Amino acid sequence: CERKENIVPNGSGANNVPVESSTSYRKLQDELQKERARTNQLKEQLLRAKTDLVAAAKCNTLQKKQQKDDENLEVERSCRTDDHRTSTAMATTTGRTKKDSQTTEQQATSRRSAPAVSEKRNVVASGNAHTFEMTIESSSSATKHPAILCAVCDRHILAGHPYWKCTECVITVHRKCRSLVTGGCGEKRKSGCIDTGKANESLDDFAEELGTGVDEETDVESVVGHAGRKSPAFSMTSAEEKAEEDHYVGDLLFKTKRLEPKLYVNDIYEVSEKAVLLGCDTGLYSYHMDTGEVVHIRGISNVRSFAVSHAIPKAILIGSDGEYLYQCDLRHLQSRAHASACLQPKLESFVLDLSIANRTHSEPWHIVRMMEDIPAGGKLSDAIAIAATSSRIVILKFDGQAGRFKPVRGLDTILPVSTVLFTKDTAIVGSDKFFEIDLRTYAAEEFLDMSDKTLNEPRNCAPLAAFRINSQEYLLCYREVGIFVDDSGWRSRPDNLNWLQDPVEFYYRESCLFVAHADCVQVMYISKSYTKDLACRQDHAEDERRAFISLRESPRLLAPLQFARTSIYVACECGPEREQEIVLLDGLKALRTVGFSRSLETLSSLATGVGQSQNSLSTLGHGV
Repeated sequence: CERKENIVPNGSGANNVPVESSTSYRKLQDELQKERARTNQLKEQLLRAKTDLVAAAKCNTLQKKQQKDDENLEVERSCRTDDHRTSTAMATTTGRTKKDSQTTEQQATSRRSAPAVSEKRNVVASGNAHTFEMTIESSSSATKHPAILCAVCDRHILAGHPYWKCTECVITVHRKCRSLVTGGCGEKRKSGCIDTGKANESLDDFAEELGTGVDEETDVESVVGHAGRKSPAFSMTSAEEKAEEDHYVGDLLFKTKRLEPKLYVNDIYEVSEKAVLLGCDTGLYSYHMDTGEVVHIRGISNVRSFAVSHAIPKAILIGSDGEYLYQCDLRHLQSRAHASACLQPKLESFVLDLSIANRTHSEPWHIVRMMEDIPAGGKLSDAIAIAATSSRIVILKFDGQAGRFKPVRGLDTILPVSTVLFTKDTAIVGSDKFFEIDLRTYAAEEFLDMSDKTLNEPRNCAPLAAFRINSQEYLLCYREVGIFVDDSGWRSRPDNLNWLQDPVEFYYRESCLFVAHADCVQVMYISKSYTKDLACRQDHAEDERRAFISLRESPRLLAPLQFARTSIYVACECGPEREQEIVLLDGLKALRTVGFSRSLETLSSLATGVGQSQNSLSTLGHGV
């Protein structure tokens, strides 16, 4: 028999050697000592780096404090210089008035002017100097504190505009009004315009009496024009602020030309209040709200659209220029969105097998929608997704064991699908008509009831979008008109909605209907019940229930915000290089600029007028 090479280490034999004395053991010991030394070196380097960071932070803090002190000293010096000039001009003017005039009225005026100037000097001299700090009023804080006024001009400080705020007495002033602040820190004051106007009444009288042509009079004119009367620059700033209050144009999120790399955004998904996902021609990116950082998420190229379901939770992305549908875990997608660039995040996904579609390369996927909520008592296997090309739609059902969507039925369409809306047991799909697909049998039929004669005219229009208004009512948006129907396809409100301009696309968010046109976005108030809609018409005229927001060319409605129920993202193109501006539009703010004063209804406000008798709905009214 052959001799076995595997010998028990501690077996009997003359050549048995202890493990501690072996060469391999000594090598391992040497490597361990080297690693420990290396670890100690790294710890020392880390400690030094932390010490340097702390020292640098303290140095920066001292520099900022010194800079603030220098700014406060400069402001105090400028105030004293202005007071000195004012007192000099007033003394010269008073002397000339006493020599040239003999009347008692002019002497009384001179006596009034001196206390006014001395009073102003005392106000500035008394108290501590203000410690101003540049602040920006955000939209969220503006909602909590709607009336932030300038201490000088008594005008509102608009959201998103930088202004000065004293860290001690917490007074707020516009940037243009900082040089006009009077009084020390912590003193009670009225509006700067009112105080300076009263203090310089005598200066107005002297300026009118003395006329023009003397150097000293120029100083008086400058003092009066700077304090009592508003300078042209100041008036222009106030006019611009008033115009921005009257004409809401949304809040700019970012411009693609300022990003690196430059992007063209196709779709947006708001992951949280701190990060949004951008589906772009060059791939998938995340935009961090706090830092403005753009992070590339590797794994998918040319992302066109997102479809998200929190109930499963899964996400489907149209990628590779519409060639494939990628499925991934929603939580994994959200974690990649919050990752920083140094981590080089990559999305783990897989391509769905959709051979049932029988499509060519000239028919890319252009729309995909997932069921947001699983029906009560349902399972994960009841989740449905619908994807569409230019001539075919594919119904996918979730396989719980495989953990992926699988195709179960394919249907041909005459025109490309424009909208998909999931209901409780069906899906409303817009193509050449609005169709309703039974999600159990996958049979399709026309959604509008053919027996309702009032729907003959809309039936021949081009469908664009469908939205749920309440639990039993839907809004069907055609290119020419909008109608309200119940879940059986019968008209539920007698009046049509007119767009006034040719629409491109629609989005509905909490009683706000966003309509994109060629160069603007229209916001319309849509009540959740017909009875409340009638009451709203009595309180507001037609032009008070719709607002037009002028934007750049070709605005596109991207996606609604998850954490702001009346807002939506809009992409506007500008320039020949397809540069984009991503704007956040708040429908409620837009409606308030045209005089709309009603509060928007909540999700629990359901329609009470759906079950109206068909006799009252037999005739069509004029458009809203």
